[in-house]
Amino acid sequence: ASSTGPTAADDDDDEPITAAAGIYFVSDTSNGPRLFREFQAVTPSSDPAVKVLVALRRLTADVGPVDPDYETLWPADSFESVRVEDGRVVVVLGTDRALAPTPVEAEGRYGVQQAVYTAEAAISQTLPVSFEYDGRVARWVLGTRVGAVVDRDRSYDLTAPVNITDPAENLAVDTGVLLANGTQADNVRRVDWSLTQNGVVVRSGRAVPTDITGPDARATLGAPGWETGPIDLSGLPPGSYVFRVTTTVEGQTSDRPSEFSDTRTITVR
Repeated sequence: ASSTGPTAADDDDDEPITAAAGIYFVSDTSNGPRLFREFQAVTPSSDPAVKVLVALRRLTADVGPVDPDYETLWPADSFESVRVEDGRVVVVLGTDRALAPTPVEAEGRYGVQQAVYTAEAAISQTLPVSFEYDGRVARWVLGTRVGAVVDRDRSYDLTAPVNITDPAENLAVDTGVLLANGTQADNVRRVDWSLTQNGVVVRSGRAVPTDITGPDARATLGAPGWETGPIDLSGLPPGSYVFRVTTTVEGQTSDRPSEFSDTRTITVR
């Protein structure tokens, strides 16, 4: 007998299919907490509600960020289900711990916006989020009073003025060239980068502004970006390095400018 179907050997050659989801975490800066985005590999779906739920579950404390500089304010089991309806994303919370204040109560606002930004990134749409718990609209989330729907907070003190998209944390580089890019706030005029080993700068330069808007899943909705161009790693000894981007933003609440940075640890092999 003959067969035209796939064999077991064919299946062994298949690679798992993943998609990149932008997940928003919190990190402290010289001027208070900010949201930073990290891309994580998730199982793709064509269902918007599934996309959002998969991304939100990456926020919880039992999953969380890859970058050790980031943290999440959402406890485990926070997200039970998601619906996308009536021009909004309805997020059903799975535990009453998601209603309670965060360890630093003032940070609850950042946790709420973690969910809003992550949900919007998952479906590439700017939609408000409605939180529900136990069959009712949740008016307190992470100890923060919220409305029946919560819009994206665009305040200057919410998101990081500079954020790395590539490289990912713990990237191993074999090619001798590093390509780096990311996002920046509208009021950022200059982004500097450096590559260090054991605190010693081995490469440095200034990033070039770039327009990253469009359908690319790795772009932030409407955000300007930066890129370094090829960074030559030839001649560097194998080992662990820290890639850092830095910008200085004029103070909105004081006369002194504030410095912001983001880092990724990479390995040169």
